[in-house]
Amino acid sequence: MEMKIFLILETALYGTFFLLGRQIGIFLKYVSILLCAVYARPGERRVALALAFTVLADLFLLVLGNYLELGVALFIAVQALYARHVGRETRVTLCLRAVLTLAFWGVLLWLDLCTPLNLLAGVYFPQLLCNAALAWKRDRVLALGLTLFIGCDVCVGLWNLFGIAGAGMWAFYLPSQVLIALHGRKAPGD
Repeated sequence: MEMKIFLILETALYGTFFLLGRQIGIFLKYVSILLCAVYARPGERRVALALAFTVLADLFLLVLGNYLELGVALFIAVQALYARHVGRETRVTLCLRAVLTLAFWGVLLWLDLCTPLNLLAGVYFPQLLCNAALAWKRDRVLALGLTLFIGCDVCVGLWNLFGIAGAGMWAFYLPSQVLIALHGRKAPGD
C-alpha cells in the first residue's frame, strides 16, 4: 500500500470516528489500528510485531472491554519489543526502568490503589517513558509516535481517575500508531 493511500485512509477514519456514536466509533478505531499493523514495514520486524500485539491488546481493551489486565499485559510486551528495537540499553537505563516502576508502585501503595490493573500499568508506563526518551536518539518519527503514545496514556489515566480527557485518548493514540507504522519508511520522492 502506498503511503499516500495509507494516510488518506487513516485521516478519513480519524475524522469519522469522532463524529459517530460509540459503537460504530469503536469499530472504526479498531480498524484504524489494524490498518497501522498491516501497513508497518516488514523489515522492521520488532515494530511490526509490536503493532500486531497492539492490535491484540486493543481487541481486549477496546473491542471486548472486559479483559483490561490482559490488554495492559500485552502492552507491556509491546514496550518490551520497542525497547529491543530502540536499543541503547545501559545499566543506567535498566536501573531507571526499575526505579520508575518501583516509584509508580510506591505511589499506588500510598494512594491505596494497588489493583492488579494498576500494578500492571505501573510496569507498562515507565517502559513507555524510557522507550520514548531513548527513541529520540534513533529516529524522530518513532520517537514522536511514542511521545504521542505517552499523551494518550496520560489521558487514559486522567479518564480512569477523574473522568476527564476522554477525547484526548484518541486524539493522541491514532496519530501515535500512524507515526510508529510510518517508522522506517521513506516519503514519496525521498
